[in-house]
Parts: sequence; structure tokens; C-alpha cells
Amino acid sequence: MLEWLAAEAAAWERRHAQGQHETLASISQAWARRAGETAALLTELTPSAND
Repeated sequence: MLEWLAAEAAAWERRHAQGQHETLASISQAWARRAGETAALLTELTPSAND
């Protein structure tokens, strides 16, 4: 997760330096997407109570 955060921060800084300004909505969408991916991975890795 920290690697992803560092990569996102670096990418944001590059885009910002190039004059591409992101909205709060697009940043929030990226975070929500990552949270969903993380939740899916944890669900996949967590043993089921029925196992």
C-alpha cells in the first residue's frame, strides 16, 4: 500500500508540474478504486468461516 501511495504521489507531482490539475473527485475516485482492490485482495486471502 505504501508503494502505491508513493507512486501515486510521484505521478500526481509529474502531472501537476506539466500543468495537468486534477480535481478532488478524480483523486477520491482513485483512492476508492484502490480501497476496493485492497478489500478484494483481503477477502481472497482471508480464510472463510465455512472452510
